[in-house]
Amino acid sequence: MNHDRPEKLKFSDRDGSVHEKDLFLPSEEDIKNRRLDTRLFSNPPFMLEFVTDDSMLTITNEKGEKWEFPYETNKIFELDGDKRYVMLIEEKGYARLLASAFLAEKESARFSYPGLIPQFFGFVNAFDPDCILEDRDGVVYTASVRKGKGECVFEEDAFHDRVVAMCACMQEILDDQIRGPHVSRGVISELEYMDRRGDPSRYMPYALMEILEKHPVITFVEGDKKRNEELTRELKEIVNEYKGLKRV
Repeated sequence: MNHDRPEKLKFSDRDGSVHEKDLFLPSEEDIKNRRLDTRLFSNPPFMLEFVTDDSMLTITNEKGEKWEFPYETNKIFELDGDKRYVMLIEEKGYARLLASAFLAEKESARFSYPGLIPQFFGFVNAFDPDCILEDRDGVVYTASVRKGKGECVFEEDAFHDRVVAMCACMQEILDDQIRGPHVSRGVISELEYMDRRGDPSRYMPYALMEILEKHPVITFVEGDKKRNEELTRELKEIVNEYKGLKRV
């Protein structure tokens, strides 16, 4: 693995076109010393945001040990400075916990996270509402984020009203067309995520931003150029407004 010579990652757009982008890889020394380069979290299309707030990550085990860490994503938290360490990430605004190999004895639905190198982060688990870990010695751990993280922060403000109107419009397009454009459903999800998170430091719609960057006009309604231009313009304005929004 070489910092100075990133590998190429191939991925497909929704229209089937294939692109290549540089994939940053950690060096063997970085892996050994658990050094995190910020570029690890910017590997497209698996970008992971840096999020901090006043919540706490609490970990306890059945032996009575307890640890508390400030809520901060993309940062390693060490339980003993040797074999036990964890890292928080956020996926679509939801907390996920990655753990060291020693803490990864309990089976998980996934054994690595897309975009993060398995040799570096070999295990992933979810808060639902708690995350249960089991180490190689058979000790069981419970990790939780203080209540409040992930709760909706909808506010009855102008941005919320604008998002609701746009979501209703997208839904009408889906309802009116037997096979509505799949991008409409994705737009609804991104709009709802933005409204729920309420702060660009907590969530950014990177997938939507990439679509808007690549397509000056998105085809929402087949054969209606003017309507598509209006919808695309409104969508761009909503995203730009969100970038300066702060509710929490």
